[in-house]
Amino acid sequence: MPWREEKGSQDQRENFVKEAFGGEKAFRQLCREYRISRKTGYKWRKRAVEEGKGALKDRRRGPQENSHYRIEANWILRILEQKKHPSWGSKKLYARLWRLHPGERRPSRISISRILKRYGLVRSRTKRRSKPGPQRPKPERLEPVWCNDVWAVDFKGWFTTGDGRRCYPLTITDLYSRFIIYCDNLPSMALALIWCSFERAFRRYGLPRAIRVDNGKPFGGGWVLGLSQLSVWWRLLGIEVDFIDPGKPYQNGSHERMHLTLKLEIANPAARNLKTQQRRTSKWVRSFNHERPHEALGMKSPDQIYVLSELKYHGVKVLQYSPEFEVRLVNSKGDIQWLSHRRFIGEAFKGQYLGLRRYDEQAHEVHLGELLLGHLPDAQKRAQPPLRPLNLAASKS
Repeated sequence: MPWREEKGSQDQRENFVKEAFGGEKAFRQLCREYRISRKTGYKWRKRAVEEGKGALKDRRRGPQENSHYRIEANWILRILEQKKHPSWGSKKLYARLWRLHPGERRPSRISISRILKRYGLVRSRTKRRSKPGPQRPKPERLEPVWCNDVWAVDFKGWFTTGDGRRCYPLTITDLYSRFIIYCDNLPSMALALIWCSFERAFRRYGLPRAIRVDNGKPFGGGWVLGLSQLSVWWRLLGIEVDFIDPGKPYQNGSHERMHLTLKLEIANPAARNLKTQQRRTSKWVRSFNHERPHEALGMKSPDQIYVLSELKYHGVKVLQYSPEFEVRLVNSKGDIQWLSHRRFIGEAFKGQYLGLRRYDEQAHEVHLGELLLGHLPDAQKRAQPPLRPLNLAASKS
């Protein structure tokens, strides 16, 4: 509550403190007479004890006018220099300055925000009213507990460079540390180009335990376990493939958020050609990994968390099957020769050796190494989509 105005507020505080120390009246009654709360009374009594009579003077509330002029010019230059990243706000700038200039007295985050507003470097956003809706159940996904447990892989939507050519950024991130493993600007989504990009990433950083992708090509789309030729290769390397649910990109939310930053900082507008765009991308990746503070990491940069994988890349080993299996090679059309007929398995498995073992009197199990693909009926039938993921229908005659 405010102090009464008939006397100076400082005089009232001095009189209040004298009477409070005198002890002639109960503290609650004294506060009621001076028409202040007990919280305010305790505050002024504490100030008088700790700081003396001078602590009872009026103090300015809130920021002073033109307070940004009190910040030294060199700090303003440092703040503006780090604002070369359009998506960095006052939180990230404060954390970055703390890392670059340890031990120095830095401007507060609020002061940094005022400087950005002063120079027109902050865009005001219209607040959206949240509409109540059904709660989304949390998906049962593989949760990383350390680096390289789960890599997120996706293509950021293509865009055109200055010469009119399409650019398809293939992005790979470690979900635990938010470290960008790879960002390769490809001229197309040809499988050979994607394959080479992953080989370079595996040779440099090692293998993850799982890769999280959407269900579309080139990562998925096959009708046997949803596998494509690329994801079959991952499974042969011992990597588990974690497909998100169709039409639910939020299940890979941190990776999609990184795509938004990429688009804002280096793809809008794009460079004049693919080569220049890749140089710009490589520079941005270094900044993202080694400079950009991340709130999910306690304002640390991803390189302070990430370590190389212990699983080294040595290529795919030759599949070995025990004598109880009969081995068949999948041809370029996705067929195997079985019981005097061609049986369709899937184009994702072309060039692979499959093992078939008796399941019951009417079907055989189909294995790709230790991975069970499904059951292949002995009887020849027309090709139909399987009712269950682990059922392989017979196909061509």
